[in-house]
Amino acid sequence: AVIFGVWGAWIAMRDRRRELLSLYGGLTLLAFWASFGPKLLLYSALYRVVPMFAWLRAPARFSVIVGFGLSVFSGVAISALLRRARRPAPPAAALAIVAAGELAVPLYMPEVPPVEPVYRTLATLPRGPVIEMPFFYPQVGLFQHTKYMLASTMHWMPLVNGYSDYI
Repeated sequence: AVIFGVWGAWIAMRDRRRELLSLYGGLTLLAFWASFGPKLLLYSALYRVVPMFAWLRAPARFSVIVGFGLSVFSGVAISALLRRARRPAPPAAALAIVAAGELAVPLYMPEVPPVEPVYRTLATLPRGPVIEMPFFYPQVGLFQHTKYMLASTMHWMPLVNGYSDYI
């Protein structure tokens, strides 16, 4: 996607497709810049100016927008490649084989441990906030909170702690 995306952006610039380049190129570059977080200043500026940014605590999520922008420019590059080919079937077949190869990777799904009976009991109680103990800190094992979050799907009570908790 990166190679085809950069190639597609170059084609859009060469063909003077300004709307496409300014809209998707600008959005992709700004999202790329913001995805690096507060140290590169754009994210900090957006955080102070746009109220909704207070809800976005993981700037790396902007990489999804980067992927979307690169896919648009990849489409431009692939379209140009297929138009240029005398017989578009071989390049199209090659792209289909590469795409199928990407999907041929085995999917690893670990076995989920059974839920403890205490979570079933908690589901029958009146709704209220729950805190799981021990409360792990980053130095000890912050990702242990993910186990608490997974178990909370049994009772759906609001958790005080979790993977996206505020320490």
